[in-house]
Amino acid sequence: MRTIIFSTTDITRRGGRVKLLKAVELGFDRILVATTRNTLSHSDDWWVEIVGKENIFLNTGDGTCATTSEGGWRNLYKHLGEEWPNWTITLRDGSVHTAPMRWDEAQRKLQDLGYDIGMYYNWSN
Repeated sequence: MRTIIFSTTDITRRGGRVKLLKAVELGFDRILVATTRNTLSHSDDWWVEIVGKENIFLNTGDGTCATTSEGGWRNLYKHLGEEWPNWTITLRDGSVHTAPMRWDEAQRKLQDLGYDIGMYYNWSN
C-alpha cells in the first residue's frame, strides 16, 4: 500500500491542492494528514472528502504531548507503530541528554524512516 503524509499546512497553503490531487493521480492508496489543530473547519471540507476522516490525526490535547501543538503528529506516529523521535545531546562534560523532537522535526524524521512526505516529495515524477 502506497502512503503519503501531509500536514494541514502542506494542503492549505499555495499549491497544496495541486499536490494533494497529484498524490491521488500518482496512485497513493492512503493519504494521511497530521495537524497541530484541535478541530477542522468548513474550509477544510474539500480535502477531508478526498483524504477521509479516518486518515486525519488531530491534536487531541490529552496532555501526553511535550508541547500543546504536536498531538496530531504523535497520534500519527502511534498509528504508524513508530516511536516518537528524540534528539540526543552530549554535553562537554560527557553527559548525554535526550529531548523530544518538535512536530516539524518529527515530520522530517518520518521521511528518514522511508515514508513519503507531501512537503518533501519530488512532485516532478
